[in-house]
Amino acid sequence: MKKNHLLFLFTFLGIWPFCPSTKVIAQEEMKTTELFSPGLAGITEYRIPSLISTPKGTLIAMVDARVDRRGDIPNNVDLAIRRSSDNGETWGNVEVIVDYGKPEGYDITWGAADAAMVYDKETLTLWALYTMGQGVGIRQSQAGFDGHTCQIHAIYSKDEGASWSDPIDITKQCKRPSMKFFGTAPGVGIQTKDGELVFCIYTTDEANGGTMTPYLIISDDHGDTWRLSATWGDEKTSVTETQLVELKDGTWMVNSRNHYGRQHRAIATSNDKGKSWSDIQFDNSLACPTCMASLISIPHPKKKKKQLLVFSNPDSIKGRKNGTVKVSDDEGKTWKWSKNITKGGYGYSCLTQLKDGSIGLFYETEKSRLNFVKLSLEYLTDGNYNVK
Repeated sequence: MKKNHLLFLFTFLGIWPFCPSTKVIAQEEMKTTELFSPGLAGITEYRIPSLISTPKGTLIAMVDARVDRRGDIPNNVDLAIRRSSDNGETWGNVEVIVDYGKPEGYDITWGAADAAMVYDKETLTLWALYTMGQGVGIRQSQAGFDGHTCQIHAIYSKDEGASWSDPIDITKQCKRPSMKFFGTAPGVGIQTKDGELVFCIYTTDEANGGTMTPYLIISDDHGDTWRLSATWGDEKTSVTETQLVELKDGTWMVNSRNHYGRQHRAIATSNDKGKSWSDIQFDNSLACPTCMASLISIPHPKKKKKQLLVFSNPDSIKGRKNGTVKVSDDEGKTWKWSKNITKGGYGYSCLTQLKDGSIGLFYETEKSRLNFVKLSLEYLTDGNYNVK
């Protein structure tokens, strides 16, 4: 039977075995906005994106501003932001919000780096936590709470990021005396359904030979006090930058960068708010070229009892390239949809859901430039889901 006769027969019988049921949406015209680049506002290098959208719709993009030279702390690094009140169509000027300078007795400027943000919907407060290096970075950091070590500081805003509090040192609340490096995992934290504020961090410790170990720090009282979770690492596990989501049943799921030869994302779960963790598993569908990634949970557009997970990273096992956004509608068991954002250089990234329901992506690209792009949920899921 000829092909056109078969097509007529299948159509008449209501059978269509050769075509998938999902509708493929053509790649939309993506408007990419360059938010930070070398030389802007007199800064040598920008890196490390954090992005959040407040309930009022204000977008805040936060970065490391490496003032005099490129590179991580120890270095003269400030925190800087740009803000948008129109879903990322236009942006304000660069604003430096944390600048420690060079305190007396130190040969190098203290640095503020690797920020993560979360919005407390109960107190209407925007929080940012970050690593503060007292003239040191991860390799030079010593044990203890003060001196030549790294601390975690917090700042907050009550007016959509227009102004910020002075830094608050929360180190002694949750750092153990034997810990050396004590720093944040950049990106975003979460507020759980029970109201806790939770951020991902990682440490090195004299007790385990300096292995990089992941933890969460948790506040049960809207940022007044903080405590340390259990770790999902061990002496054989070198895990650093992590992002966290809360699943619908209350399970916490972490998705981590790892440093021990497994070029896929490391996954673990907790059913008791971080007091204990499952063994680490590796998601073979999420490549990891030893780089930070972004993971967020958003409400399911069709089913109140479900959620969608959105993930972004360099989809490569070697080299920071091939930036990709993936979506799961089964809590990360599978990643049904994948959209390539760029084939070229792609480093750290941060996702947020905008007030209009679309997904905002803030990412590093080549030549130390950081871009923002807005993606519709319809495009990301080939027409399966959309937010009107």
